[in-house]
Amino acid sequence: MYVQGQGHTHYGPGTSMVQFTKPAFGMAGCGCGCGGKCGMGLFDSGADFSQWGVAEWAVIGLGAYVVLSIAGDVAGTGKKVRRSIRTRRRRAKRKTELKEELASL
Repeated sequence: MYVQGQGHTHYGPGTSMVQFTKPAFGMAGCGCGCGGKCGMGLFDSGADFSQWGVAEWAVIGLGAYVVLSIAGDVAGTGKKVRRSIRTRRRRAKRKTELKEELASL
């Protein structure tokens, strides 16, 4: 609990706070009366996937989609880079051959 003076909402010394407690992490003070033990609702059962609901499986599905999408993009980009390198080398080789042919004429 904290007692607060008029017009101040700052935590720390030098304010009109008489006594203050500020939750650093967790849900203390969220108004549910659990004292910060209720959690955020996702993955409360931990690694026990038999207790997971729709929200937890949706998060897992979304994460899998993101990972697979990134992997596909990286693979596609690698193929395009290799193809462009191959094309440049072919063009450079052809250009050199044409220069040599022109010089021999």
